[in-house]
Amino acid sequence: MWFSKIAPISRKDSVPAAQPTASGARTVVRPVAQPRPTPTAPIPLAPVLNDMSSVPPGPILNQAIGLSVEWNGDFAIIEDRPKTAAIVCSERIYGKAGMHEVMRVLDQKGFHSKRLMRATAEIIKVAHERASASASMETLDSADATDTERIAGDLINQAVEKQASDIHIETRDSHADVMFRINGVRVFHRQISKNTAKGIGVVINTVHGDNSSKDVTWDDQQVSDCTYEHTTPKGQQVQVRFSSMPIHPSGNFEIVMRVLVMDEEGIEADRLGYTGDQLAMLASVLAGATGMVIFCGPTNSGKSTTLQAALRMIHQRWGTSIKIQTVEDPVEYRLVGGCQSSVARNKKKSIDANTGSAFTTFLRGALRQDPDVMMVGEIRDAESATIVKDMVLSGRKLLTTLHTYSAMRAFVRLRELGVPMDLLTMPGFISCIVYQRLVPLLCQQCAIPLVDERGANRLPPDVEHRVQQVTDLSVDDVKVRGDGCPHCNHTGYVGRTVCAEFVVPDHRMLQMLSDEKFIKADEYWQSSGLLSVDGIGVTALAHGISKIKRGLIDPLDVEAQINLLTSDVVASEQQADDYDMKDNYMRRPK
Repeated sequence: MWFSKIAPISRKDSVPAAQPTASGARTVVRPVAQPRPTPTAPIPLAPVLNDMSSVPPGPILNQAIGLSVEWNGDFAIIEDRPKTAAIVCSERIYGKAGMHEVMRVLDQKGFHSKRLMRATAEIIKVAHERASASASMETLDSADATDTERIAGDLINQAVEKQASDIHIETRDSHADVMFRINGVRVFHRQISKNTAKGIGVVINTVHGDNSSKDVTWDDQQVSDCTYEHTTPKGQQVQVRFSSMPIHPSGNFEIVMRVLVMDEEGIEADRLGYTGDQLAMLASVLAGATGMVIFCGPTNSGKSTTLQAALRMIHQRWGTSIKIQTVEDPVEYRLVGGCQSSVARNKKKSIDANTGSAFTTFLRGALRQDPDVMMVGEIRDAESATIVKDMVLSGRKLLTTLHTYSAMRAFVRLRELGVPMDLLTMPGFISCIVYQRLVPLLCQQCAIPLVDERGANRLPPDVEHRVQQVTDLSVDDVKVRGDGCPHCNHTGYVGRTVCAEFVVPDHRMLQMLSDEKFIKADEYWQSSGLLSVDGIGVTALAHGISKIKRGLIDPLDVEAQINLLTSDVVASEQQADDYDMKDNYMRRPK
């Protein structure tokens, strides 16, 4: 074979090798080589590939044509069809003599059909790994660890710069997709190799992760989490909440990193998107000395941000005359004037022997710190619910969060966690329940009016039909997401806004709940009109429809984040039918 007779192409092929003579002296022997062709015209500069979907599958020919291994970082020469080669070339070597030499050798081997592709070094690395599916994860040496640490740091810095709330890394056999969640929407960022993704997990979890919240070593085939403190080049302090778990097919895994910029200034409540009436009600319930205020919603609904804004309102009102104590898992935002405790529930040194949780140990300890206002990051189990109940009964003001899908469901959720219904319905025990969702804000520079001819077919027919049922397109300024522009970094969005609902229990509602008439209590709340948004209704969906009418948010996003636009109407009609059926049943002759 020709490559066994001719020295492999090497990075040093332009440097003559020194060979010993019979007398022992060394002289330079210049090998005879075929002249390298000079291209008659410059090769057009191809776009840089950063996505493996454009790279064809197939065996790698690098070593088969005589390239030394050290060139693998610059070339992935793929035989995607017989005698057809795709030359995936690095930006560093593209158009240089080395690339032309590879093309000449391929011509000699009969590869007369060739495609040139310019790619990042990471894509070339992924291509090699995809062609070697049997390659296993090797222990990172110091050089690899340093490079992986740089990549991990770059990802976090870029996420902060783009104001992403989360980084998602999902392995797909030999490579991994990296996505940022920006304004609530996942946006593809780049691809990395599977080994690099594994290295990121090792570096963050094992090397830098908070020892109080992680396992000793990271295993990509086990569920794992930790926290990690990071500083950006601009000096911003960032808390990264790392979580990973295995995914199908076997050997793959996903990593999600929540990115929290530790900003002491925070966001004022009036910038979150509440109505004026909602803000006034929030200020009113926070002014009281006792009772529980609950912020509800799913993950990524802004509960922690609102909670921090509420505590700021309390601090601005009372200053240092009252003590604010928090117990969080972990601390997400710095609170001026507050005493914050960050605790992992599995922190071994502090685990409560009775509950098996360190979180309850800190909750009980916080009760002895003489707080006026308590903030508990989240009620997620029966043990924390029990202690929270005791805090409220002891006369303290308490703020917390809960995962539910509506404000009224908070009563049911707390009952499931062991809080007796007679306490939940005791006047003053719960001051207010706020349920909220975050919906992307449209960029007003490129948003498209739905009635504009450019807005045609922007919405699926069923969604457009529901829009027509809840709005008046001849009057309302309904808009849909545009194609993006420089103002919004070509995303079509410029942030997110709250769509919220408030439940402030009165005696009649509490009596209905005590009698377990949950549907009737829900209907009573919706018909009360308390904090009704523009006369549309009191629900988070009504708040969303109000913002649709003003052209602030896309109807499609409201349905994705909250509910179908007509669901409140359907629910109201269904409840009326239920009551009619019940009345008819009660009136039947015995």
